[in-house]
Amino acid sequence: MRGIRPFFPLLLSILALPSCGKEEAPPSAPAETGAAGTAAAPAPQEPSPALGPREADMSVLRVKVVTAEDGAPLAGIRVRLLWKSGREETDVGRIYQTTGPDGIARFDILGGTIVQSVAAEPSPLTAPAAKVIKAPIQPAKEVDLELKVRPGATVAGIVRDPDGNPVPDAEVRVWFAERWEVENEPGKPFDISGRTREHGDFTLGGLPAGDFLIEARKEGMIATRRVAGKIRTGQVLDGFELILTPAEPFYGRVVDEDGNPIAGAELRVGVVGRFSRHEETPTPQALYVPAAQYLLTSDEDGSFTVPARNMDEMWVAEARHPDFMDARLRLLPGEGSGDVVMEYGFSLRGQVVDAERDPVPRARLVLRGEQERRFRSGEGGGFRVNGLKEDLEAAVLAYKPGYRPALLWPVEIGPDAEALRLQLLPGLGLEGRILTAGGEPAAGLRVEIVEETPTDPAATLPFPGDPPLAEFGLDHALSSAEGRFVFADLPEGPLSLRVLDPDGRVLAEAKVQPGGEPVEIVLP
Repeated sequence: MRGIRPFFPLLLSILALPSCGKEEAPPSAPAETGAAGTAAAPAPQEPSPALGPREADMSVLRVKVVTAEDGAPLAGIRVRLLWKSGREETDVGRIYQTTGPDGIARFDILGGTIVQSVAAEPSPLTAPAAKVIKAPIQPAKEVDLELKVRPGATVAGIVRDPDGNPVPDAEVRVWFAERWEVENEPGKPFDISGRTREHGDFTLGGLPAGDFLIEARKEGMIATRRVAGKIRTGQVLDGFELILTPAEPFYGRVVDEDGNPIAGAELRVGVVGRFSRHEETPTPQALYVPAAQYLLTSDEDGSFTVPARNMDEMWVAEARHPDFMDARLRLLPGEGSGDVVMEYGFSLRGQVVDAERDPVPRARLVLRGEQERRFRSGEGGGFRVNGLKEDLEAAVLAYKPGYRPALLWPVEIGPDAEALRLQLLPGLGLEGRILTAGGEPAAGLRVEIVEETPTDPAATLPFPGDPPLAEFGLDHALSSAEGRFVFADLPEGPLSLRVLDPDGRVLAEAKVQPGGEPVEIVLP
């Protein structure tokens, strides 16, 4: 059966396949330590040795896990408690307990210990839930907390090789996150995992509502078809077909034009077209996506290794280093090694100053045009960016809280480029209130400053990127429960303002003057 189907028919198969969390440890094992050299966290039912156990100071924290629908207690749910001693920032740890028939997990804690949070980990039938505490437990106290959990969603499918053969005993990992959130954070822990059965099939439960990513793994292979999508509470999505392809490592070097090694180059390596390639799955809620990219850094000898790469497709390695121009290397099918050659580029330098021409340190700067860079001014307001390509119409934007954004455009980057000076002037505020036609506060509405795209007669190309306010996120606000909104660091007006509903429809427009009296907008 493909697509979406009711939750309960799969319960037996889910129970047959345990779900593994990203921080697996037997409930009786000691908790993980917070940092090297600190005292170990307390084992279940024991106080932290670092805190000096005193029976009279012991407190009890009972965490009851119940269903959100009817409050029924849930047995066999693994509960995690994050603690902090209050003495040292690194004296932290975690304790695991499992709920009993009454749905309660009991933690014996030394009084004064700060409980950071408690969380019910995902189970085959329930989604995770958590509660942030960040408060100390008083000595000789009994504290009761309740965690409400919702039915976990379920994903199921099969893992095959490129010839369509099932792949048994492959690990299947699931992240409760959007695809690029996972790929742009190397080593991001997965949330649950399991293994394929004899015929390559898998079933994993306990997903919360929201984004998910599924990937299969096996020694000597790479996941060339993964699944990324969204799932609803208690939903079952099945019929997914993941593909594992035989893979080989790729060995590369980053060098300059003379063949000298370049250490510390940042590399992004992945299959060509990975940002736009996708295929339909049995459900419109998910897509098949290609192999994950690698984020690497070249070693002292300039070397880097791509751990696994399918040899039947073209990949590309993109390298960036502050002293060189960006470079690319095509990894042709069948190639197992190669060099990324980087060339020295041009520099962009200058200073950020205020209205009195005093230096402005730690200002945020953005370069747009033929290349994009984000950087900050130094303690003396100065900045310098190396390794840039020639660009006759680049744009440089600067901002620091308390000032309005500054813009220089068009800017020349090349052999004849001169030092820049960006002047930040004091920013102006704007406050206002939105009311309905009946005089009631209008909450949750988006308020936008309509910013015109910069133009300049000296420029032959359109402005590259967002206007200054939008670039630094200063162009929008949300009305509060009282209908109020606030803007900061605006330029002098008049400016155009508009109010939009959650669907993006324009409800009202007005001309406003930053730095003046609060404005009141009455919706028609």
